[in-house]
This record gives sequence, structure tokens and C-alpha cells, in this order.
Amino acid sequence: MAASAGDWLERLKYSPPPLGRGIIQRTPLQTLVGKGIAENAVTLVHAPAGFGKTTLLAQLSVDLVEAGSRVAWLTCGEEDRQPETFASNLAASLSAAGIGSGGSDQSIGSIVRTLEQAGTPEKPAVLIIDEAETIDEGPVVPLLERLGLIIAGSARLLVGARHRPAFVSVQLRLAGRLTVIGPVEMRFLEEDAIKLIGDTLPAGQRDALLTRAEGWPMVLQLACQLLNRDSDVQEEIVTLLSAPDSDIFTYMAEQIFDRLPEQVRGLLKTIAIFDKVDPHTVASVTAMPDAYALLQGLRYLQPIMVFDNSATGGARIHPLFREFLLERLRREGKGREQELRLQAAALLAQQGNALAAVQQAVAAGSPETACRIIEDGGGLLLNVGEGAGRVRTMLQDIPDQVLARHPRLVLTHIVEMLLNDQAIVAMPSLAALREKLDTADPVTAEDIAWADATIALLEHPAADSPELSECTAGQLARARRLAATEPRALAMALPLSLITAQRMAPVAEAEKLQAETLAWYADAGLHRQRPWGLLHQAMIDTAAGNYDAAMDILTMILPDSLQGLSEVQAMLTQTVNALVAWIAYETGDTALSQQRINRLPSPRAGTMYEILYARMIVAARCAAAEGGKEKALSMLEACGHPAQELGFPNIAQHAAAARVILLSTLGRAGEAQELATTALPQAEHVMTAADAVRPWQVRLDTGLAWIGVQLEQGAIRDAGTLAQRILETSLHQGRQVSTTAAHLANARVYHTLQRQAEALQHTRDALLITGHTGASQVFMDQGPVIPLLLRELSSGTVGSDAGPLAAAQRLLDVWERAFQRQEGAAVLFTQRELDILAEMSLGRATKVAARTLDISPETVKHHLKSIFRKLEVHDRHEAVREARRRALIP
Repeated sequence: MAASAGDWLERLKYSPPPLGRGIIQRTPLQTLVGKGIAENAVTLVHAPAGFGKTTLLAQLSVDLVEAGSRVAWLTCGEEDRQPETFASNLAASLSAAGIGSGGSDQSIGSIVRTLEQAGTPEKPAVLIIDEAETIDEGPVVPLLERLGLIIAGSARLLVGARHRPAFVSVQLRLAGRLTVIGPVEMRFLEEDAIKLIGDTLPAGQRDALLTRAEGWPMVLQLACQLLNRDSDVQEEIVTLLSAPDSDIFTYMAEQIFDRLPEQVRGLLKTIAIFDKVDPHTVASVTAMPDAYALLQGLRYLQPIMVFDNSATGGARIHPLFREFLLERLRREGKGREQELRLQAAALLAQQGNALAAVQQAVAAGSPETACRIIEDGGGLLLNVGEGAGRVRTMLQDIPDQVLARHPRLVLTHIVEMLLNDQAIVAMPSLAALREKLDTADPVTAEDIAWADATIALLEHPAADSPELSECTAGQLARARRLAATEPRALAMALPLSLITAQRMAPVAEAEKLQAETLAWYADAGLHRQRPWGLLHQAMIDTAAGNYDAAMDILTMILPDSLQGLSEVQAMLTQTVNALVAWIAYETGDTALSQQRINRLPSPRAGTMYEILYARMIVAARCAAAEGGKEKALSMLEACGHPAQELGFPNIAQHAAAARVILLSTLGRAGEAQELATTALPQAEHVMTAADAVRPWQVRLDTGLAWIGVQLEQGAIRDAGTLAQRILETSLHQGRQVSTTAAHLANARVYHTLQRQAEALQHTRDALLITGHTGASQVFMDQGPVIPLLLRELSSGTVGSDAGPLAAAQRLLDVWERAFQRQEGAAVLFTQRELDILAEMSLGRATKVAARTLDISPETVKHHLKSIFRKLEVHDRHEAVREARRRALIP
């Protein structure tokens, strides 16, 4: 009895049941299933209870392992109806089988890749999912279907269920990826019956029993056990065979049960309320000190009882016999079953198994007890230990009218919806609930504080971001004080503070919180939080400009090939796509960026800022990068309306800043100035404590917008002061791409002041950073001055550092390809014509442009004539306007 109950329950879930003595080797059936595994990606074995599906799958597991294949096993339960819980348990099954590294990634994508890597075409790795009928409804069904459609190569999926599950779709069948073994194939053949029953019955009676049982293995096994224990029942069996309306299974079960000692009968009825039992459970519900010996003494009842071969002594009753026992228990009166279930609920709650405890309380007809179990278990804090999916299952088991009488549980349900991207439904419910909550109660007040901190992460009128730092900092401080007695509070507060830090604080602070968060997850055994831990690291890498590292993590969490499995944690999936879109845009891959943006939902209240930023701001910037700057302006103006209407304070400011930047690059200085004055904070407040409550990216783009306006106004000193402040703050923040943008802003200021050496130095510093980040779009977004500085650097006449020179030339190539792509072959400018167009857009006179480009004024005039002809205009002002209209120049 050395091992714990938890060890036994985990072993039952992640490994096949041990094969007891007397198991019949059904060689033809095993060969048939083995052929299906060899030929198709998915094999389904389905038949009613008692047909030996689990035994067959366990035999196949042993055979496959002996043949050199790697095999993972998962026995499904009701908690697996939630996609995130199912995915987590799939990952745990691989880890239990020693497949993969057992790392922190629990995503479906990682499961498929790990399984394929563990096998070979000759000996594929096999994932066996048993009792799949328990998850044959809800959001897991399309996930299973998609899994069946994509698993291939050196991996196989083997599923056992009591009926043909819904995931076996027409698409899966038409794809030719499926082998089905049904009840007809699962029936006992005559040769199987001979092996099982032997000579305990004459051949004629044995054949009659086989016919009457219709090949039902469980009935034949019960008959065999009955005959082996009491030869006097032979005549009764013969009589049964002549009574066509009798229930043969019930008869067999009753005959076995009634011949058991009274103490054993009482024990079986008592433990029948459990799916699985161990000696500790038996001792707790029966008060029998010799529970271990009693449980082990039932081994002779196999296959009615299925035992673990380890020291835990755990067991489970065959589902059919368990249903028979429960019916016998109900005959004794409803009160007895209810008493046992409530006793079991209390025991399971004490053991920390809240979900099973709630299910027992509901089955006992006492949803009020289920509510108390959830409240005593921590309410909102159960999201940490149990996971949002299991909490959702608990709450779904409780009738709505009962749940309504427990405001704390309603609040728990609302926060669960917030975490599952259902804020649009949750927020109105929360507003109505606040009036019913007793805020004087410390526990209730704490729950409200958790809800407010969660909401503060989202863009919503009730959650203006200036409150975010205060909310999360307050919760983290309280959680640290409670850490010794309630570690879940810290496990919940750390991620909230971490997301806040990723948005607003220096990268070093976010990295420190990330290390603390991961260590706390590991110490507390909170494995369900690991995918979010990976995402947090990707967000930190994105903020720092470590784009390659971030993309590696994001691809690992959710590979492109598995986007169809987005039912697994919608907010996680959306955030992954948003970050990929962000990084792809910054590195110049607008096609990939737009592809991921298209997978994001339409803007709605209660969405994370990162998702809205990609969906609304990055989408417009992609359009601008592809040459549609007027379209981008329209998109930004359009996204400003829902941002205001839905109460997105950060997105509204960000959209305005992006419009100001774009208007400035298009030479529409008056419009840019007017919009900046009416929609943005005053320039002197940017990058100060006054705007530190906004996400960093909002602060950065607001500053860059004002610099463009100030340069157009001739307020060069103000622009220089702001550019330097942005640079210093970016360096302090540890955000490399922002530092690049700040260097380029300073380069623009110095170029305007005609202090070319300093302008080139800042450009060179920006190029050095870009060598690490790969961020090229930041150069494209800074206006026509930047390519002039890049060209001067690439000429090799300034400085001798080969790195920046090569980077400058690569960026110029990107710049020119972008111009050509935007115009599409209708007008193609030479490199020198692009230079002159850029000079004209800055208002340079012919002689100044000639001096800057180191050519004669006559050469400039010659190129201008060519430009006028191509654009069908008559002067330089028309040329600049037309070039900008066509998005040929910034």
C-alpha cells in the first residue's frame, strides 16, 4: 500500500489495464485490428459494453510494444469533454509512455509531432484512446475529427468506444484513413467459446449458450466463472437457455453475486458508486481496517474486477457489473445510495478531487452540496489547480436555478467565461451580479478583486487600462502574503502581473516574473498552465525583439498545419495568431501576417489588447506596406469607430497615432497635425510617468506620430527632445525594435538639421540592432529620409563597418522591390529616379538635391523630365502628389 491513490488513478488513465489470468487470445480479431493499424491512420473498435474492447486494446498494446512500437494510452473520462483538459491528458499519456521529452508544451500540435517522431513507417507509434464514448459530444468532437485527418506517416490512432462516435465523419471515411471493427467482428466465435468454457458444459449446451448469448463475451465469461465456482448451476443454465424472454446477463450476474459472502456483497455495493477505487477509498467509506486485504481478496472475480498489478492495490468494477450493483443498491432504497454518494463526495473533496466530488454530489441529488464543495475548494482559485475546463464541467453539472443561489459560483463561472474568450456574454452578467454580491464578506471581496484584475487585461469600457497595473499589483501583493497557506493565489496572480509587465514594464522585469511564474508552476505541479507559460515567454521575446525565438515557441504551441484545432483554448490560439501576425509584419512578411490576421475574430468587447492590435492596427499597416496607403487610412479611420463605441481606449489612441504617422508620410501635414491635436495626448506627456499606464506600443507610436508632426511644423528642437526621450526609454525598457525606431527618429531629426554625421550614426546604430532582430519594416515606415541615409551608408563612403553596410543594401533592395510591387510594372523608376523623387518629397530644391546625391543639377532635371513623363504630370509638386497617391513613395 506504499503508493498513493492518485498514483493508481493516474496509472489507470494513462496505461492499459493489466491482463488477468485466463485471458483468451483472440488471434483472428487481433490480426484484423493489426491489419487496420498497418493500413490506415485511424482504427476504430466499437461495440456495446461487455464485448471485450478494453481487453482487446490492452492485448494489442502489449503486442505492439513487444513488436517494437511505442504506445501511449488514454482512458477518457467526463472531464475530457473540455478540449483543453483532453489535450492536457493526451500530452500526459505520451509522457507516461516515455514518448518525447516530457517538456512543458501540452498543445495538440506538439502531441502529433512527438508521436510521429517516436515511430517509423515500419513500426508506427500508436496512441490508444479508450472509452471514447464519454467524450462523444461538444467541442472535443471536431478536435478528434481533425486529429484523425492529420495524423499520418509514422503515427497511428486507435480508438475504443461503446458506439460509433461522432468524430468518425464522412470526411474521415472518404479520406480512406479509417478501419472500423464493430460488434459483428467483436462477438465470440465458436473457437473462442471452446477456449473459454472448455468441457464444463456438453458441446450441445455450450453451442446453445453461445447462440443465446449472441457471442456476447461478458455473458460467456460470467457463465464460465459461475460454472467454475459451482457445478450445480449447470441445470439452471440449461433451464435459462429454454426461456427465451429471460435476461441472460442479469441472471448470470445475480447467480454470481448471490453466491458471494455477505461481507463481499456489501463491499461491492458500497464501492460501486466509484469509477475506480483504492484501499484508502475503501477504508474511508467502509470503516474496514483490513480494506487492502478485502480488495485484494476480490481478485478471483476477474474479469468482473480489473486490478492494478502495482503496490497500490487499486481496482475498478467492470461497467456492466457496476450498473448491476447500482441497481441492487437502489432496490434497498434511494436513501442508501444517496448516503454513500455524499460520503464519497466528502472523501473526494478531502482528497482534492473536486470534479469527482461534485459529480458524486450531483448524482446523489444534492447540487447544494456540490456548490459548497466548489466554494470550499476555492471558487475562482479552482481555475488554477483544476484548470478552466474541469471547472466548466463542474459548473455545467449544477442546475442553473441552484447556481443562481450562489453568487460566488456565478462569479466563478463568469471569470471562466472571460478566460475562454466569452467576455461579450460574461461582462453584462458581471454587471448584474455585482448588486447581489456581499462585498463586506472578505472572501467575496477577494473574488471580486480577482475578477476585476482579469477584466483589466481586456479592452472594455469597464476596464480602462490605466487601472491594469494597480489591479494586478494589488493582487500580486495579496497573493504573496497568502502564499504559505494558499499557493494557488500566487499561481493566479503571477500570470496577471506577467501580462501587465509584458505590455508596459521593462523586459527585464517581465523576464524576472516569468522565471518566478514557471518555478511556481513546477513546484505546485500546475502542469495545465504550461502552454500559457510558453506563450508568456513568446510574448516576452516579441517585446524584446527576439523574433526568431518567439516564432520557434509560437510554432511549437500551434503549428500552422493544426490551426483547425483552435477549439483548444480560444484565447490562447488567438493570441498565438496575433503574435505571429505582429512578428511577420515587422520582419516584412506581410502575406503571413495577413493570413494570421484573417484567422482572428471581429473586434468585440472583452478581447485582449494584443489580439485587437493585430486585428485592427497591424492589418492596416499590412495594407500600407503592400501599397494601399489610402486603403490603410480608411481602415484605421474605420477601426477608430468601434474602438470608441466598444470602449477600447488603447486601440482608439493607437489607431489615431497610426493614422497621424501615415498622414505625415503622405505629406498631409495639416490633417496629421489636426488629428494629433484632437486625438492624442500632448507631446510633452509622451514617454513620461503620465502615459506609463498605456501599453508600450501605444506609447511608442504616439511619440513617433508627434515627431512627424513636429518636423512638419518646423519644431525641430521639440522633435529632437522627444526622439531622445523615446530612445532613452526604449533602452531602459530593453525593447530592441523600439530602440531601432527611436534611432531612426533621431536620424530624421539630425538629417533635418543637416547634421549628417549624427544622422548616419543613428542609422548605423539602428542597422546594428536589426542584424539581431530581423525587423525591417520599421525602416520602411519612417518616411523617405531613411532610404537616402541607407543609400549613403551603402555607398561605403561613410564608415567602414561591413555589417551595417550590408544591412543597408539589403534594406534598400527590400525598399525598391516594395516600390516596384506597389506599382506593379505600370511605372518602373530607376534607382536614381527614386532618389530624386524622395528628395522632391522633402521639398528639396534642385541644387540641394544634386548636392545631396552628388550629381549635377542638369542630371537632376533630366531625371525629373523622365519622372514627369511616367507619371503624366507637369511639375514636381504634382509628381510628389501623384507618386504618393499611387503609394510609390512614403
